[in-house]
Amino acid sequence: MKATLPFVSKVKHEHGQSLVELALGFMILMVLLAGIVDLSRLLFYSVSLRDAAEEGVHYGALRPANTNDIISHVKVTLDSSVNVTVAYGQDGSTLPTSACTGTPIKIEVSQPHFQFSMPFIGAILGGQEISLSSSYNGVVLRPACP
Repeated sequence: MKATLPFVSKVKHEHGQSLVELALGFMILMVLLAGIVDLSRLLFYSVSLRDAAEEGVHYGALRPANTNDIISHVKVTLDSSVNVTVAYGQDGSTLPTSACTGTPIKIEVSQPHFQFSMPFIGAILGGQEISLSSSYNGVVLRPACP
């Protein structure tokens, strides 16, 4: 005579349980993966903003007289949708034409409309856009002061 254990036998209402568990687990993993991708894009873009501001300071330290060239140099480094501000002197009041060796230069780069691609991040933060900004300080190297 064969002995069967009651807990080994299959229960008929559990036939699709593993498929449902797989579907729920897969959805949770996809949402986590999409969140990681969006946050990685955010980190990459913020580092790009910082690097563009630094590049603008390096460019402006050698060519301080033309702020339009500095702004276009920064926008070529990133994209044309960013806002770029160039300031000379401690308080930003020095004119670019009077900037000479030792004059502080500050470049601020901002992206007021960084878009998230996943809607659930917007639900957490209260919107699908976030404002990013970065600034970098330096000193004008040329021309020599009169």
